[in-house]
Amino acid sequence: MELTFDQWMTVLGAMGSWLAAVGTIAASGVALLLAGRAEKVKLKVWAGRRLIVGGGSGQPTECVVISVTNLGERPVIIQSAAWRMGKGKSRQYAIQMPSTTSPSQFGKRIDYGENAQFMVNFVESPDWMRDFATNVVQDGSDKWLKTLRAQVNTSVGHTETVKPEQPFLDEIKQILETDRAE
Repeated sequence: MELTFDQWMTVLGAMGSWLAAVGTIAASGVALLLAGRAEKVKLKVWAGRRLIVGGGSGQPTECVVISVTNLGERPVIIQSAAWRMGKGKSRQYAIQMPSTTSPSQFGKRIDYGENAQFMVNFVESPDWMRDFATNVVQDGSDKWLKTLRAQVNTSVGHTETVKPEQPFLDEIKQILETDRAE
């Protein structure tokens, strides 16, 4: 049986309606996916030791920095920076307070591409590394040193966790080994 021209036009019209419906569903799915991505918190965090040059004293200043950059479209408010170590029931946390000479970034809203840094200035706290190693990390065992992580906490309950840079970990281990040898 052959279809007439009118019948062909009816079939093509029905196929066009079906294709339009599939396209609408696909567009809706893509829109929902993009909306979901926009709501996610996406942060880039690093922690390590830095040398600040060009300060008011003219002398380079050493410090420990936990830095966070917002890579997501959603603005976030940084509530705190912290250290975490250990596993399971023996896990411990330590809140990192910034130096009094460094402006606090706690409670600061950061939009896409903006950065907040939490610094401990060694001029103000010259024994911070030793105090941190002996009082917070406690010993150089794998339980503590290999599980040491820096954390940044946001006001919406998102926590970003990162392993500190290796030179920082090596220095902590060196301090602990030196203290044990004495």
